[in-house]
Amino acid sequence: MQTIPLIRGETQEIVFAELVHLSDKNIEDFDQFWQPLLLEFDEPDAGLSWEFKQRRAAEHDNYECYAIEYNNLTQGLLMLETKNHWSQFDWGERLIYVECVVTAPWNRRIRIQRPPELKGVGTVLIDWARQRSRDLGYQGRVGLESLPGAVRFYEGLGMTRLELEPHEILDPDEKLPYFEYRVQRSRQEVDDD
Repeated sequence: MQTIPLIRGETQEIVFAELVHLSDKNIEDFDQFWQPLLLEFDEPDAGLSWEFKQRRAAEHDNYECYAIEYNNLTQGLLMLETKNHWSQFDWGERLIYVECVVTAPWNRRIRIQRPPELKGVGTVLIDWARQRSRDLGYQGRVGLESLPGAVRFYEGLGMTRLELEPHEILDPDEKLPYFEYRVQRSRQEVDDD
């Protein structure tokens, strides 16, 4: 689908991976290689079912699932909802909603792997969500709810954290912080300012 650059954590060299549609092989990688580490380190995404997500995307045209592959191994996974979410900044405007974005345990800047095997996986997946938003005419708008441990990551990407009213939270029991990318202006528009 698309070749993307990533950075090896230890050597800082640029390597090239592939952004692809989610396949059975990616699900097998998650189940076989990711889950044991996620369970061992008590990561919040250990219980995810990418088989369920793939099935949901196959049955509903408003869901899309993607993966990043490098060295024949899945490095990141992404599920998007493309039609039923609205911007909290620009009322009445649709956005791409990131249902789920995860990187392989060995690519995380946490206790599992230091330095991470590959850097940039999460960023590339969020950038892809933004590209899909532009492709669908949503002008780069992307929204998501963040796990507490990822808040700094989304802030670092320049996403804006919104304080929502209780009735606006998708899952009030979780009270996850909501982030959104606003309209992405073209370089020409920025230069004209």
